[in-house]
Amino acid sequence: MNKVFRVLTPLSIAWLGMFPLSALAADTLSANQSLYVNQKLTSSDGKYSFNMQSDGNLVLRNSGGTALWASGSSGTSGNRLTMQGDGNLVLYTKSGSSVWKTVTSGSKAVKVVMQTDGNLVMRTSTGTAVWATGTSGGTSADTVKPVITLSGSASMSVVQGSTFTDPGATANDDRDGNITSKIVASGTVNTATVGTYTRSYNVKDAAGNAATTLTRTVTVSAKAIDTVKPVITLNGSASMSVVQGSTFTDPGATANDDRDGNITGNCRLRHSQHRHGWYLHPVLQRQRRGRQCGHYFDTYRHRDR
Repeated sequence: MNKVFRVLTPLSIAWLGMFPLSALAADTLSANQSLYVNQKLTSSDGKYSFNMQSDGNLVLRNSGGTALWASGSSGTSGNRLTMQGDGNLVLYTKSGSSVWKTVTSGSKAVKVVMQTDGNLVMRTSTGTAVWATGTSGGTSADTVKPVITLSGSASMSVVQGSTFTDPGATANDDRDGNITSKIVASGTVNTATVGTYTRSYNVKDAAGNAATTLTRTVTVSAKAIDTVKPVITLNGSASMSVVQGSTFTDPGATANDDRDGNITGNCRLRHSQHRHGWYLHPVLQRQRRGRQCGHYFDTYRHRDR
């Protein structure tokens, strides 16, 4: 029996070198397989493709050629996308340097599929999704961060012992709209202790994009010594007359302080036969009867806190 030999031409060898068998795929890239420059994954209905471009960029396009997602690796010299056995999808240069990856090492992912809904999804052997381009429905992936706006000033001051009310912030997203209710604020302000405190605000949209964190600085300053006296104002005339044996009802007075405000309710009317004054005690004032003819002087005094 004569031996038969098959000779591979240089053209055939060149063809195999350009497109390794491990890289040829339809809609799925399985573990230890690779996509090379100008190769792509195509959804089974032909409407979407995931392309390994010659500029090093990975781009997902619809049938009309519109880009729905991109890795942003243009100009990196990436030329081989490998679905690694450790579950990570990595783009390498010819020299073997990693220029982009899904950071899913250890996820147990075994394949990445170009689905008919326009989403490129990485899945485990049980079908669990561990990474995706977020282009389901044929819409571009949401990569825009929401924006936080502080309500009020970014720098505030309060006096020690007072109450600090955080004016908060608002948040808006280009797709989700107003997401103020999702803002997470952190940091406390202890108004009992002098110092500088920081409040931080952040939020994520439905796609998981986090806003740029904004901060508010709150300074708690020591309360200055109160040296301003409160002011008492008489109700009615400073000079009154009553008939002997009748009832005298004192119209009283009001008291106001530059810090404490209206402190009339904190006053106490203490009386004697000839004079009485007001003191800082939360008790009711008493009336007195005129029992004897003569002059009576009401002196009102008050001390603030």
